Amino acid sequence: MPNLLIFEVDHNGHRFHYASLLAKEGLARGYEVTLATTRVAVQSDEFYCFFRDLAHSIKVDNWIEEKITGGLRGFCNLLAMLKTSIQLAKPDLVFIPYADGLAQLMSVAKQLRSAKLPDVPMRGLLFRCTAAYCDETTSAWSKWKHTHSALAAVAYPWDKLFHLDEFAIKWYSNRGKDLELMPDPLAPSAKIGQSDAKSVFGIQESRRVVGLVGHLEERKGVDLLLNAFIEADLPNAVLLLVGKTNSFSEACLNTPEVQRFVEAGRIILRKGWVSEESLNNAIRAMDIVCTPYPRHIGAASVVLRAAASHRPVLASDFGWVGKTVEKYNIGKAIPVSDNSVFSRSLKEFIEIRNTSTQYEDGFKELTSFHTPKHFCDQWFN
Repeated sequence: MPNLLIFEVDHNGHRFHYASLLAKEGLARGYEVTLATTRVAVQSDEFYCFFRDLAHSIKVDNWIEEKITGGLRGFCNLLAMLKTSIQLAKPDLVFIPYADGLAQLMSVAKQLRSAKLPDVPMRGLLFRCTAAYCDETTSAWSKWKHTHSALAAVAYPWDKLFHLDEFAIKWYSNRGKDLELMPDPLAPSAKIGQSDAKSVFGIQESRRVVGLVGHLEERKGVDLLLNAFIEADLPNAVLLLVGKTNSFSEACLNTPEVQRFVEAGRIILRKGWVSEESLNNAIRAMDIVCTPYPRHIGAASVVLRAAASHRPVLASDFGWVGKTVEKYNIGKAIPVSDNSVFSRSLKEFIEIRNTSTQYEDGFKELTSFHTPKHFCDQWFN
């Protein structure tokens, strides 16, 4: 029986969702599956959610104790962890569901005898390509740096290398590098109605709902959305915020002005890790899904989930988020850092009933590719 190693040491975001799908598919295809992760990860809510039914069917190799950090030192440690995990598991095939940063070092390691990885077929998934979104505001040094980083990521002799971003795929193709586009595996969600979804959050059925779900932090534009919503002053609308907070978002949420809206029931806040059920309920409660990510690089599954739930998206005009909303016509992309434009767009969207009907073709076109089956077939075929 062949052995599959899934190397995923970060349990945040979508990481364990992807890893659990690969583990299930590997078992179904006759592999012995090993998940290499950290001791902290196996104690997380994410591990319980995605692996509780798999824990007795796969081997969980959680020998990694140290916290995973960014920067060169962190990625060097990550490379060493990958090498040790391969030596321990002795796999026939290695999957790396999140290869950003690690891919660049793997390209360097192949030239160094002391750091060279064992000779085993590896398949990896890249999420971001900053070079694909450089524009006239990007300095020459930054363009050079991002371009060389992007090209280094594909220099390792991968068995297969995938990317989540179709616009990054085009950037690589223009430079003679062929990567395969990876779908984001949108699992079929419970078809809860909007009125029932609103009731989960204590929102009256007559109220219109705009919202942000996921990590409530600066890079996701939580401050920009709060400012625009307060400026728009929509009397029959509720702002729904669902997700993990940090010190930045807590400071934004605790201003006197925001607190007045919270006390009046015009801002609804649900803090904490977002389960699949909570994510689905939040999006289905909304009339407009906001993704005001000011400088976000890479795909955003909330945009895809909004389209799958037939909810229009009010998005930042930057990066994959903006390009996708415009290409597939599933909402509106705006300069979210301009508060007057953002607040005016909220007013326009919230006052239009049945806004989703004009976007139906785009919803269907965008989401048809993004299924768990397509996701697993890409990895295993």
